Amino acid sequence: MKKMTAPTHQELAKRYVKGRKQRARIELGVQRLKVICQIVSLREKLGLTQAQLAERIGVSQPYIAR
Repeated sequence: MKKMTAPTHQELAKRYVKGRKQRARIELGVQRLKVICQIVSLREKLGLTQAQLAERIGVSQPYIAR
């Protein structure tokens, strides 16, 4: 049986997103998600709660949760 692979973000964008502005907005969203994933991963690696991270950087816990 042939192995199935999912298309990459860039392949999907080329196929379905026609406008430059729309493509740029999607790419910005992808970059933001990558940063968020890195922050969550590092927070968990350090054993910090959302509240502890919020206190360290001077924001509220709900801000971190968003």
